Amino acid sequence: MLLPVRIETEIEQFPLFTYLIIGANAIVFFSMQFLPPSILEMAYHDYGFIPERLDAFTLLTSMFVHGGWLHIIGNMYFLWLFGRAVEQRLNRVLYSFLYFSSGIAGAFLQTALTPEYLADVPCIGASGAISGILGAYMIMYPWEEVSCVYFSFTMRYATSISLSTIWVLGSWFILQFVDAVWFSPKTAEATVAFWAHIGGFAFGALAAAIPTCSNALASVLRRRSVAIALEEYSDLLRKGKTEEAEARLKSALKKSPADPLALGELGRIELGCKKRSNARKALRRSLKIALKRKDDAKAVGAYVALAAAGEKPPDNSRRLLIGRRFARLKKYGHALGIMGDAFKPGADMRGLDLLLYEIAELFLGPLNDKTRAGAAYSLLQKLFPHSPRSLDAAYQIRKLRAKGEAWIGD
Repeated sequence: MLLPVRIETEIEQFPLFTYLIIGANAIVFFSMQFLPPSILEMAYHDYGFIPERLDAFTLLTSMFVHGGWLHIIGNMYFLWLFGRAVEQRLNRVLYSFLYFSSGIAGAFLQTALTPEYLADVPCIGASGAISGILGAYMIMYPWEEVSCVYFSFTMRYATSISLSTIWVLGSWFILQFVDAVWFSPKTAEATVAFWAHIGGFAFGALAAAIPTCSNALASVLRRRSVAIALEEYSDLLRKGKTEEAEARLKSALKKSPADPLALGELGRIELGCKKRSNARKALRRSLKIALKRKDDAKAVGAYVALAAAGEKPPDNSRRLLIGRRFARLKKYGHALGIMGDAFKPGADMRGLDLLLYEIAELFLGPLNDKTRAGAAYSLLQKLFPHSPRSLDAAYQIRKLRAKGEAWIGD
């Protein structure tokens, strides 16, 4: 069993609609818990959609009715985990349309493929709508890392792994399809509306793919235009025509104001002209956009230029983010430098445990320096004994000791 527990996508906006849907589902569920079993069964028939009498009212109400604690907790957990990122990408009107349309699409597919002898069984739950959100997330963020916990109940074993979204959600979709086709409707598995999951997921993925593809094409054309402008800018700069080069660069930015490379070059020109304030403004924007797009090379370049422009040191969360970008480019010295620079007298303690753990992981992994890795893990345990990362550090220390490794402080 693979359980996603964290997504790499940063949530920067308050996901109002996601929380409203979770709240509405919770209120309906708790209110139904006080109903007698016979009345509750009638409520399932009245508010769940029944394939043989499908209508608009039950298509909507069925998305707010759940059959048990595991049912609602599982659905709301996945909506919370992935829905916030999708809502952030879309506006709330489009997000709400996607949510309810996916639920309706899933209900229609479930109705079309339900055998006649099960056509009077009510279908309840928000699974179809939430599956649409999962499909949309997979298209919007296919290569974002999803941290998962893998459970093997037969072997009594659990471990944490990180996989790309397309592998996690793509494999989940394939599993739903296999279950829908493989398991006979006569078995207990008929209680799960697999076709509603499949229909909702496919609708959400298709709905997200159309604007994603059109935006990608427009982005390619913009990047091509900016690339040509940058070539002209470089030629003018080599000829010493700084003012003309700057004008050409600003002209390119009017066409594509969110190009991190052009913004970075503008910041460097402003810095060369001693306009530090303007330089920092352009470089901050370049860094922000590069980080959002996970363009490591441009993010690192903007950060280095910002440091040269006299920018104030970043907070610890930003240090961690930039340090990881350096590490991905295999610039481990730079990564250790920016993260280690946070450990100064009077430093902000927030996030220092994460920085220290990341430093230890760099020593243990790509740098293969187990002595310093062990020392960093030990320091993390001493300085932050109540941090969740302290438990991870203790585990790594036990592994090092089991292998006979030694480190400073032993």
